[in-house]
Parts: sequence; structure tokens; C-alpha cells
Amino acid sequence: MFITPICLRSASHDIVLNRRHLVKFLLASGVISCVPSSARSQRNPKDSLVTRLPSPVLLVGDVDIAYRDPAAIYHAGWFHLFFMLVRKEHDGQRYSYLAYSKSHDLRDWTTPRTLTPADKHLEYGSPGDVIRVGKEWVLCLQTYPRPHGERYGTADSRIWTMRSRDLEHWDAPALLRVKGPGVPQEAMGRIIDPFLLADKDQSNLWWCFYKQNGISISRSNDLVHWQFFGGCGGESMRHRRRQKLYPIPLSAKRNREEDFTRPGALD
Repeated sequence: MFITPICLRSASHDIVLNRRHLVKFLLASGVISCVPSSARSQRNPKDSLVTRLPSPVLLVGDVDIAYRDPAAIYHAGWFHLFFMLVRKEHDGQRYSYLAYSKSHDLRDWTTPRTLTPADKHLEYGSPGDVIRVGKEWVLCLQTYPRPHGERYGTADSRIWTMRSRDLEHWDAPALLRVKGPGVPQEAMGRIIDPFLLADKDQSNLWWCFYKQNGISISRSNDLVHWQFFGGCGGESMRHRRRQKLYPIPLSAKRNREEDFTRPGALD
């Protein structure tokens, strides 16, 4: 089960746990449960998973290392955490990586491990989510290159996927060609912040949301070949499945929810 968001970025470069969102997730996934007071003596030890946490801080940064933009998934008794790690290296420059850590209790985490190389012309990070496709896991992320110390990622920023069988060992990133197979990488334009979503009706249909001139959407039947679907204004979005609809606040100006698959919703 994917968690979004249980973790938030703080100004102190630490990864912090949002307890209110976490409790909702744990209740839904069965990791914890609401038990009447008369049955407290029979509670499972996991029932107090959240209350046992001494602090909402998961990973602590310092002057040479920072953690941000987390995404997490709970599977087979483990919380798998993916995030951007920014670290000062021996050459004095700071590099961004996609990094990974796991925990069975949200308190003790394995030493963070980078999953992508150090490259100022790529700068991987900002994982969107992790989805299950057959026997594989697919994670989406972005590159945010700042080769000359730019404040923001350059026009070469792109979005990618990585694949794994066990959530710990990952293949090299593959470009998400969300503008279509005929559009070369250099002509795709600046694209960041991907999020993958399985269609509610068709098992072989996937949607990708990303930022390009507002919110843009593409669709695919295999997560490899993509077709641009449309876009709208706005900086960010959230998604909730509600019966047969995809209600999404597509724009702060509209201030209303839209089913993006409805004809005319993106006009």
C-alpha cells in the first residue's frame, strides 16, 4: 500500500512524520486497529506503533547532508522509504540522489543508501510513487539538473521510472516519454514531479501526472509507450477515487473537483 503523504519536508533538512496522516494509513492497512477499552489487554503490540514513536523525525540532516521529498510504501511487514538525498561530496559540490531506507516499526531505519549516481547534469530525486505491475515494482522520479549552481532545475529536467522485484534493488532509470514516442528527449521540454495512477476500470491502462505548464496528463497501456492526454493550470493536485469518478482539484482558480476523464474537463 502506498503512503501519500506520511512524511513532510521540514526547513531543517530532516524527514518528518505527519502523525495524523500516518494513523489514517495504518488503520486502513490493518497495521494498527481501534480496540475497545475492554479489550486493551488483548491488543496486538503493533496497535501502539505510532504512540511509541519518541519523535516525528525519521532522518536527521546536517550541514553536509539533507533529506527531502519522501514517498513510502508498506509491504510484507516493512515500510520502504524513498526520498531525495542531497550530500556534499569530496569535490566540495553538493549532489542529489534518489535514496532508500526501510523500517519495520517507523522508529529504527536502515542506513540510507543511494540508488542513483552522482551527476550534476542529472541530479535524480523527488520520487512520486511506487506501483505494482505484475511481479515488478515501478517507481517514478525526476531529474533536476543544476550543473552551474542554478537555483532551479534547468530546461533539461525530465521524469523517469525505475523497476525492481524486491523494492530494494533497482534497474537504471528509464526516460518517461510522456509526450509520445516520436518526440525526442531534447524536444520534450522541462518536466518534473511525476505521479503514476492505475486506471479504475481498465487493468492495462495507466495515467501519469506531471508538471509542465501547469498540470499535464499522459496515458499508456504498458508504461513504456505514452500518449499526451491534456493539461490544465495549477501547481499541484491530489487524487481520490470515488465510485466511478476521478475527482481532482485541477486548479486553485476553479476551486472545484473535476473528473479529468470527463470530456471537456481539461478545456
